[in-house]
Amino acid sequence: MKRLPTKMHFSKLRVFLRCIFTKKRLAVGAAILLVILLIVQIFYPNDNLLPFAEVDGEALSWQTKQASIEKLNRDYDENRIQVYLNSSDKPVITTTLAKANVDIDTTEIVQNFDYPWYLRIVPTSLFWVGFMQRSSAPQPQFDESFEDYVTESILPFCAEEPTSATLKANGAALDLVAAKSGGKCQASDVFANLRTMQPTLSADTKVTVAREEIAPTISDKTAQNYADEIEKRVGAGIALKVG
Repeated sequence: MKRLPTKMHFSKLRVFLRCIFTKKRLAVGAAILLVILLIVQIFYPNDNLLPFAEVDGEALSWQTKQASIEKLNRDYDENRIQVYLNSSDKPVITTTLAKANVDIDTTEIVQNFDYPWYLRIVPTSLFWVGFMQRSSAPQPQFDESFEDYVTESILPFCAEEPTSATLKANGAALDLVAAKSGGKCQASDVFANLRTMQPTLSADTKVTVAREEIAPTISDKTAQNYADEIEKRVGAGIALKVG
């Protein structure tokens, strides 16, 4: 004698059918989302950069290529250059790339950020191809106008006549006026030093220029010895104060 289906059997059947229908709905939903994503990828504007694209650390996600180029070039123009002489701890001049006639053009780099068709048909490529579209800072370009700027605005800081130490009477004492070294630079060396700069958007550009130091004719030591000799000859015990 056959056993009739019980309520438990019908309950299990309902659960089984519900799981099948749920899985089908999930599969259909996933397929629809995949089709939508592929459509978005296929028709994604070629003039727009992908998420996570960047140049020199500056994020360019979703921006148009032209807007990105203009912003990057403007940021490089405003990048500051600090010029130091030898081991000095303070710059002798601070300027910008634009004022120094140093040109950085990001057009070629940005225009080469492409989203080819064979990647557009790869699901989810929209969200990871941008990681391959990253570039460091481009090389700066220098022309004759750059050398003109250096000649007029930077080289004058290199040329400095030395100042010998002297003695200055101050009542019954002799004050030592300290000597100061001078210096000079070779223009060709300065141009070469400055051409080594590699500007980045994350920091000021620092360049050290080599300067040949010129010693003063009379050093502090020589002036000190002369003061001591005066003191001995006078014999009156002139107090010597060094400052």
